[in-house]
Amino acid sequence: MLAGCQRTDSGLPVAKFSPAPIMIRFLNRFAKIPTESPRRSLRPWLQSQDGDEVKRMFSRLLLGKPGIGPLPVWLLGMVLWAMADSALAQQADGAFAPPTVAARSAVLMNPATGEILFAKEPHLRLPPASTTKVLTALVALERLDLNSRVLVSPQAAGAPPSRIGLHPGDAALTQDLLYGLLLKSGNDAAETLAEAAGGSVPGFADLMNAKAWQIGARNSHFMNPHGLPDDDHYSTAYDLALIFRQAITHPLFSDMIATRSAALRIESGPDGYGNARLVP
Repeated sequence: MLAGCQRTDSGLPVAKFSPAPIMIRFLNRFAKIPTESPRRSLRPWLQSQDGDEVKRMFSRLLLGKPGIGPLPVWLLGMVLWAMADSALAQQADGAFAPPTVAARSAVLMNPATGEILFAKEPHLRLPPASTTKVLTALVALERLDLNSRVLVSPQAAGAPPSRIGLHPGDAALTQDLLYGLLLKSGNDAAETLAEAAGGSVPGFADLMNAKAWQIGARNSHFMNPHGLPDDDHYSTAYDLALIFRQAITHPLFSDMIATRSAALRIESGPDGYGNARLVP
């Protein structure tokens, strides 16, 4: 078990290991021996385990056989250390091994401090796809009243899948649309929020880019609120980490991403005040 880390004169880190926990784990896992008990208390327990090869081995080591006395404690310790040595070596070999990440780009960030703990091509520009919706939610949270009713336009209702099933003339609260955006990845919800907050999809994209710049996401450019493909719509793993770090400072955003499912209330009718339906 890795107990700590120190540096040599060369400045390289050297792991310090304690063998005792590994030996105890070995006993507990493979032999199920109550290691805190004295040897005498092990005799009846071991003698009752005749069908188990590992336990018979420990029986010979601890209790002895006719003509062969039990091993001295110091020698038994050496035997157990040899058994645990391979496990210790595996831990030592992997103690500082970097994680294997198949993605072309990745960032692990401490949300409290912004410190980068791991990075792989963090500034590589790539299509952000539906992760765009984190920034959409952030801008909508800052610009819209959660309890305001938002009307659905024909353009927003016709957004390509994925959708939550909005129709032209429907109305929904901003909060319900946000749940539809983040839980259902609804592109129709994204465009409805964009039109309400920015007047139009291009107007909302301007707000998104301004917010990204303010956060420090300077290597990104957004053209729409949902992430559908566009040559001028791109971001980086580092920028997305900054955006997500900012978004989780909003209590409602944190609540939404921790929610498994929600029923969304959508009002329908000629004037938007007719019958309501729930979208599961």
